[in-house]
Amino acid sequence: MNITIWGSRGSVPTPLMPNQLRRKIREALLLSRDCDLSSDVDLDAFVESLPPHVGGTMGGNTTCFEIQSAAGHRTVVDMGTGLRPLGLTLMKTEFAEGKGQLHILLTHSHWDHIMGFPFFLPAYIPGNTIIIHGIHDHVQAAMKMQGDPRCFPIQLENMGADIRFETHAEGSAFTIADLRVSSKALSHPGTSYAYRISDSSGSVVVATDAEYQNLDNNSLAPYHDFYRDSDVLFFDAQYTTLNEVFVKVEWGHSSPAIGVDIAHDAGVRRLVLVHHDPTCCDSHMPDILHRARRYCELTYPELDLQIDFGCEGMQLTV
Repeated sequence: MNITIWGSRGSVPTPLMPNQLRRKIREALLLSRDCDLSSDVDLDAFVESLPPHVGGTMGGNTTCFEIQSAAGHRTVVDMGTGLRPLGLTLMKTEFAEGKGQLHILLTHSHWDHIMGFPFFLPAYIPGNTIIIHGIHDHVQAAMKMQGDPRCFPIQLENMGADIRFETHAEGSAFTIADLRVSSKALSHPGTSYAYRISDSSGSVVVATDAEYQNLDNNSLAPYHDFYRDSDVLFFDAQYTTLNEVFVKVEWGHSSPAIGVDIAHDAGVRRLVLVHHDPTCCDSHMPDILHRARRYCELTYPELDLQIDFGCEGMQLTV
């Protein structure tokens, strides 16, 4: 499988602010002081060598993950604002001619996970088929409410494409082409659902918007079982300090350290931290990632776990 992150923010889109961009430029200039940038080749090499938080960005779009199976079938998890740039890319394919079919798995219908759909261009092209899968029985109603004329000028039924909804029971397995999909309820206001997506190459779990209040083995066992031996676990790590974990109880989110503990107990191979807080900026990335990796080294010195900070445009292969 090939996975692309089109959005990794939580709660609300968070574009890069002018002062943040200026800080990046300043830091890049400081790093260039002792470099020979006289040729284009040297300049390009220097830009490529910049730390991710200086030469790139975590991005500002809310959650959207594209998964392409080993056979080339495309499935999307969540319809945050990252769905818009994905749609622009799809318009360079058969979707522009009204010959595309796309399956979308929805974790839950909070705004940050559906607000990209009204701006998803393939949904406006007659002939395209978009199938939205969910566990909640209110997904279609929520999507219609989003298109209320008082909130948006185009209603769901007038978007052009053939838009269908399929509701699945929690835990029941179903297939999308060569992908096998199952779900698990997560503790979050209104309930969010994790998805485990597998094909012949491996398995990926997307588990955004989840709180783990009781950290004893018995309470966590159902999650360990669902995440067990996954090649990649996308994990809600919105809280980056212990203070947030204890103060924001029942807000429905988690932290990098809890992700490391769960990944260890579930035998996860790669942990990708996502659903970043709106107050988190690119300059925080190195410290958050360093602390997560250091916690893993100190707590589980024998563990071979790859830990990454999920950023917009990031691509992974399983």
